Amino acid sequence: MPSSTAAINSPARHVASAWGKQGIRANTLGVGVTMTEIAQEQIGDEWQARILATMRSSRLGKPADVAAAAAFLLSDDAEWVNGQAWAVDGGLTIRD
Repeated sequence: MPSSTAAINSPARHVASAWGKQGIRANTLGVGVTMTEIAQEQIGDEWQARILATMRSSRLGKPADVAAAAAFLLSDDAEWVNGQAWAVDGGLTIRD
């Protein structure tokens, strides 16, 4: 998992560093458990409860949560956000 995360985040930081002055932004989203329709069918209530117990959020993610983060990063409101790796995971990856 850490190597695959680095494989995504490192190029984004490189792009931001190399082309940020030309107005090119590059950010990544690290998405946690997101209850799509298929996930809802595949992950039973017991497993959902187990996953939720490990999180720092009161619910599992919804596709709209990921879409909202992506929409913000693509918007003009995020023009000063560059080279960042955002965890959209309900606090699952917070390190104590």
